[in-house]
Amino acid sequence: MREGAVTPSWLTEDFNAGRRHALIAAQLIELTSKLTDATIAMFCRLIARLFTKSKARQDRRHLAARNETARLLRMFGDTLRALAEANETGEDTFDVLDREIGWPRLVQARAAVEALATTAEADPLLGAAERYSRIRRYAPALLDAFTFRSARAHDSLLTALDLLRQLNRNERRGLPDKVPLGHLKEKVRKLIAANGKRDRRLWEIATLAVLRERLRSGDVWVEGGRAFRPLEAQLMPGPAFAARKEAGNLRLGVPRDANVWIAEKEQELDFKLKRLSYQARTGKLEQIPFASEHANG
Repeated sequence: MREGAVTPSWLTEDFNAGRRHALIAAQLIELTSKLTDATIAMFCRLIARLFTKSKARQDRRHLAARNETARLLRMFGDTLRALAEANETGEDTFDVLDREIGWPRLVQARAAVEALATTAEADPLLGAAERYSRIRRYAPALLDAFTFRSARAHDSLLTALDLLRQLNRNERRGLPDKVPLGHLKEKVRKLIAANGKRDRRLWEIATLAVLRERLRSGDVWVEGGRAFRPLEAQLMPGPAFAARKEAGNLRLGVPRDANVWIAEKEQELDFKLKRLSYQARTGKLEQIPFASEHANG
């Protein structure tokens, strides 16, 4: 692979067919790995940016509604004072509220309070669903191009990805009666089915967000890549380790036997102590100028 990276195309004409094919195959394998890693990394960034922008839009909405929030809070404070006054004087609560606040005013504020509470409690997933069309530009092609693997048996996430591929190929917009939900948190499940029917947009975006998280943690990996692969793939294969261990060629830099290592350290310590003693007797310890005087004394 390294030879092919530095070999100009005109020079490969002098190679025999076997060597030339080997160089091309190695370059294609390396290029496939690089493109796979770059694509998955870009996917992770796009999903992260989607939720970041969603959170930013929510923050802007909260900021734009600050005047309305202040007005409702003042009304709430006035209502509490009116209730306290009615409790102290023994007057009818509704009469005090109508006199101090105005009952029609309170009724009209109900819709504004509910809308403000809904905005404050909005999940970033809802904001991300507003950009669903952008996700559809690349998500179907991504799922068709790559095969994902998981360290878990019968992983709900992989089942969900398979269902997404099937829905994309059949050009179905809705979800079937049974969809994988085991990979999603309980809060997200409730959000997806909030209207009595599972929302395809929310389910798909939530599934892709979980895919990003699992890829970054190494719990899920993609075939053909190097950056996103399981930890076991980065370790020495079991048979190779057993063969090296049997041959005593593990290349650890230290003896395999603890007793041998301790014996070596004892010899090293004994040598260093004797050298220190000699330097102290002969006044050759540079950090201790009077070492010879103390030794003579």
